Amino acid sequence: MFMTKDLFFVYIFTTMIKLVVLDVDGTLTDKSRMISVNAVNAIRNLKTKVALVSGNVLPVLYGLKIYIGFDGYIFAENGGIALINNNIEKFFEKDGPESFLNDISGYTSARGILTNRWRETSMAFTANHDEMDIIDREAASRDLYIVDSGFTLHILNKGQDKGFAVKKMIDIMNIDYNNVLVIGDSQNDESMFSLGTLSACPGNASEKIKEMSNYVSGKCYGDELFDVFRHFDLIH
Repeated sequence: MFMTKDLFFVYIFTTMIKLVVLDVDGTLTDKSRMISVNAVNAIRNLKTKVALVSGNVLPVLYGLKIYIGFDGYIFAENGGIALINNNIEKFFEKDGPESFLNDISGYTSARGILTNRWRETSMAFTANHDEMDIIDREAASRDLYIVDSGFTLHILNKGQDKGFAVKKMIDIMNIDYNNVLVIGDSQNDESMFSLGTLSACPGNASEKIKEMSNYVSGKCYGDELFDVFRHFDLIH
């Protein structure tokens, strides 16, 4: 069958993409973390398998999964813990991040946030910007690192990131990297954008994420999902 160039690329996209991986804060939500109704509707219209990957905690992502209404994987704490086929799987421990936060809280402005009570593999905190060099160096000395989600700072174990989560899902589904579309907006999304999957971002994304994206939407804070899904011909 003869295809025009445009039809060929539509065919490639629709046959390739078997998993859509979504960040939450700044990708499905606005600056105040209010979820976009348009984002919810876009996800509900999507026939492709959806997964959420976030720095937030598993109970929050589980609530989103239930109330948005999709059947897919959720990876919380930047890939540290996941709900896979109704089983909770933990890939890292919180001992290192928790001990580190307790220590630096004694001599810097670093303070833990409310959701730490539900964290099982990481810690999150706020701190003065001018102390971050000291905090970053101390984290590295303990085989930990700090990542900024744009909403809070996360203390993570070495190897714990969203790229790790995407690799896990690719293995579970037995698919290729080019079968995956990732959508995110900030520093803690860079690890999954560097894998060689298809990628897209909202207009509010960081400049680094925009440079790494196959497609940059002109829409922002969740309103980009319909646009992105149409671009990859996942919905009409």
